[in-house]
Amino acid sequence: MTALAALALGAFVAFAPAPQQSLPTPEEYTQAWNHPLINAANKQTVKISDFKGKYKAIVIDAFASWCGPCQKIIPEVNQLHADYKDKGVLVIGLNVSDEWDDMMKNIQSASIQYMVLHDPKDDNEIIRPLKIAGIPTVLVLDGKTLEEKGRYVGANPNHKEAKMKVIASLGVEVN
Repeated sequence: MTALAALALGAFVAFAPAPQQSLPTPEEYTQAWNHPLINAANKQTVKISDFKGKYKAIVIDAFASWCGPCQKIIPEVNQLHADYKDKGVLVIGLNVSDEWDDMMKNIQSASIQYMVLHDPKDDNEIIRPLKIAGIPTVLVLDGKTLEEKGRYVGANPNHKEAKMKVIASLGVEVN
């Protein structure tokens, strides 16, 4: 193999898309959506299933305070919340690994304006059934059915346009 062919093959391998991760089963979604979480704003117990049928779209950002890429997308998620909260979109930050005090400090220091829910369990009881393997992971759900319509892992700037297309497909007028 020539050096040029090897370089071309190496470039193809380096930029090939990652294998598609399997999505949760209906039973796993049900387990996740019915898992009790704590609302950081009022310490009330809430489940994702409580929001079913109340919104056109639900956007869930799974994050942690120590995760650099998670912190990088918070301004984008804040903007999404500001632009669409009155158009039928619920934005939820799902804190998946912080202690309560660390999460609260992060909400304040990052000026998070949307609802943040905390998993009080230490065993990843919500992210395991959702098959969230890395953070940040943003899920876009059909608000009527809680069916996952989009999954975006990482702080990729190309995700914004894709998320907006999915949100628009759920009947939300996007800017």
